[in-house]
Amino acid sequence: MPESDDKPLTHSSPSTANSVNEPARSPVLDPAQLASLRQIQNPGETDFVTQLIELFLEEATVTLTALHEAVISDQPAEIRRLAHRLKGSSGNLGATQMAALAQDLEKNNAGENTRTFLEQLENEFVLVRAALESEREEVSE
Repeated sequence: MPESDDKPLTHSSPSTANSVNEPARSPVLDPAQLASLRQIQNPGETDFVTQLIELFLEEATVTLTALHEAVISDQPAEIRRLAHRLKGSSGNLGATQMAALAQDLEKNNAGENTRTFLEQLENEFVLVRAALESEREEVSE
């Protein structure tokens, strides 16, 4: 039996399908989007994608905190603005599921489901952060 590789999965969630009824999810990060971003890299310069990853992780953390506060204080306009920001930045890095969840929150920013949308978005960010950190480590090797 081959030895297992302890390295975390880079572009997919830790678990695909947990049961027969649960479909496998799409990759956490779109590899084609990351490859497209890598083509912008100029030889001899600091890695462009690594810089984008670091900026995204910093900004997304701050934005999610502000979004949480906006949901608690029931500020639909602020929820919409912050969700829109996350939708764009996550989409740019190929975190398509996170972008879709942010879009859901942007469109449905009031009512009972707002906290559920935010919780789903925060859970997805955990997966995205792990995948991006893994991506960043691969570049530095």
